[in-house]
Amino acid sequence: MRALIGVDGSAGAVEAVRQTAALLSADGDSITLYFSPPEIRLPRHSVHVTDLADRARQALARSVFDEARALLPERLRSRVQTVVGGGDPRDELPRMTLHWRARSSITENGSFR
Repeated sequence: MRALIGVDGSAGAVEAVRQTAALLSADGDSITLYFSPPEIRLPRHSVHVTDLADRARQALARSVFDEARALLPERLRSRVQTVVGGGDPRDELPRMTLHWRARSSITENGSFR
């Protein structure tokens, strides 16, 4: 089974990782973690604004992925892929789910975690 989990460091994302991990086997299952970092705006007079903002977004994504990966049992950690999104997760996660035929987690109000 392929599991797709949207993560963002929130309590809901933490619970989604824990619950999904309980359903998976290290023998043939895999997990893809998805995170779409927020846009980072820096003062225009900063040197290399675009490069600095991109590096900050990448560092944030690494931190969120590392936190989510640490929640997984050791047996599953090597089977994790990560995707850094650039759009609204409410749009991107359903498209990815259909594309990869993965399972996603939906909250009670219909938003994706």
